[in-house]
Amino acid sequence: MKSLRQTRKDKGMSMADVQRQLGINNVQLFDMETGKHSPLPAWRTALENFYGQKIDFLDVPIDMSPREDQIMWVDAEREFRYFVHMVASLPEDEKPYFIDTVIKQLNKLKENGK
Repeated sequence: MKSLRQTRKDKGMSMADVQRQLGINNVQLFDMETGKHSPLPAWRTALENFYGQKIDFLDVPIDMSPREDQIMWVDAEREFRYFVHMVASLPEDEKPYFIDTVIKQLNKLKENGK
């Protein structure tokens, strides 16, 4: 699965093309392509239908530098437990795809930490 930006480029489309055809404003599309914001479920569905394929919304460039405000282990554990609960709540057919994507992102994080 490809990222949103790569999918758009592979289709030979500019951001303006997608904005015109789907009615997404340029800031929203840019934020989705750069990973600043995840698309709402309706936008995700619209984009995947528009491109005719699944899009890996987690496979976007991310800032891997340490956060300025260091997070405590307890906070990270609480967030992780919430995340696991949310993944468990996904539809059964989406869980394997999502888990594989998360593993890929965690491996990137691990590699960047070496």
